[in-house]
Amino acid sequence: HAVVRSKGFVWLANCNQDIYYWSHAGHYFSIDRLGPWWAATPLDSWPTARAERARIVADFDREAPGPERPRAFGDRRQEIVFIGIDMDQAAIERVLDECLLSPADMPHFCRAVPPDPVGLDPSASPPRLVDLLT
Repeated sequence: HAVVRSKGFVWLANCNQDIYYWSHAGHYFSIDRLGPWWAATPLDSWPTARAERARIVADFDREAPGPERPRAFGDRRQEIVFIGIDMDQAAIERVLDECLLSPADMPHFCRAVPPDPVGLDPSASPPRLVDLLT
């Protein structure tokens, strides 16, 4: 009994601007670049329809920056689904957690990567997009 299928979206630290699609079925596994995260895309390249922008913004990070996480990351995230029989959830989580940047690495990562062109105004309710390049 094991994982039969897994799929989802991943954020790779060494490719911070791009979304990658994780796809696994049986013995097949791939991680393919899909394109930039919305937070890494200038606002003038976003859809113009208000409803579409609202849907995108709903996926944005709302966690306030802090010592271990000195900046917001927009829509970047790990979102993987595992399908199988009698899977060892703790073992899967342990292996995936080992792939994450450590709290000690995160401030260095935040200083090393370029700032995003788009962010959310944390004081606005509902959240409001901010063009960070102007």
